[in-house]
Amino acid sequence: MCSADKKDYLKEHIVKNSERCGRMIDNYRTQTIAPYQLDSNADYLVARTFKQIKKEGVFNVLAHSANRELSSWDATLELLWIFKDWVENNRGWDEVLSASTSKREKSLQRLLHLSGKYYCRQNNIDMTFEANEGPGSVDLKMSRGNDKTVVEIKLSSNADYIHGYEEQIEQYAKSEGTTQRVFVYVKVGNPGRDKRIEELHASRLNNGENPPELFIIDSQEQTSASKR
Repeated sequence: MCSADKKDYLKEHIVKNSERCGRMIDNYRTQTIAPYQLDSNADYLVARTFKQIKKEGVFNVLAHSANRELSSWDATLELLWIFKDWVENNRGWDEVLSASTSKREKSLQRLLHLSGKYYCRQNNIDMTFEANEGPGSVDLKMSRGNDKTVVEIKLSSNADYIHGYEEQIEQYAKSEGTTQRVFVYVKVGNPGRDKRIEELHASRLNNGENPPELFIIDSQEQTSASKR
């Protein structure tokens, strides 16, 4: 039914029928709509947060690296350290936790992506977000030509965090033809999982394996020094 036909149908069968029209109005009055929560909108939350990051001058440190050519590995770690410092020491954790639980991981991934785009423009590094070169899409890929580093991000609230560390990141690295991979684990309040992944990583290193770099960001609520 085209839009014109729909209008004619409503006019003839609803508007001109007082009983049906009254019933429709009564039904409308009984409906309740929950107030719109801005922070439940991931796009709004990410855009607002990134604007605040830039305002705080978090990335001013990039001027020091702009005059040297970074490898994809060094660029990845430098970006992550800047982001980690913002989360842990500049109340970035508050922004991360303000996102609804179901959208928190995706919001953090996109926030890091925006930060990375800003960073890469300053350092002549290519970055791809959710690149799909094989089995699924890796969260971030930093590259300069054939020099590539892949990054997988998981919050401790994600039950697949071990799978991400042991299998996903390895599959992504293989499909990209690189051995440079970083697994970013973000703490949001699961101490049992925190301990497990740290022990697993230490065990693999002690066994002479070559696991991905484990990069931990603590996004749990931080206690003010004045309250300790």
